[in-house]
Amino acid sequence: MPFIDIRTTKPVPAKKSEAIKSRIGRIIDIIPEKSEAVLMIDINDRCNLFFGGKKQECCYMAVNLHHEAPMKNKKELIEKLFVIAASELEIERQNIFITISEFPYWGANGQYI
Repeated sequence: MPFIDIRTTKPVPAKKSEAIKSRIGRIIDIIPEKSEAVLMIDINDRCNLFFGGKKQECCYMAVNLHHEAPMKNKKELIEKLFVIAASELEIERQNIFITISEFPYWGANGQYI
């Protein structure tokens, strides 16, 4: 199950959240064995984020993956997430940051998977 935590200083109305969720759902299969059916996304808008010592429009995405993915797939996912964030949130690319964390241990449906 991938989990993507999106934090932005911008307001994100429901229609925009739905568009972001749908666009990410269409690209998550870049990561092997991942699909929209097991994708979880949290969009936190109007966050009190500071970058470079001052408050400015920015976005941070934390992508959490169960197990390790090939580097080429992570690179492609990050590139496409930049496009989505820049276009949907109208934030300049230099103010968008994305990390990927991979976890060997994950629980779902009440059990270790």
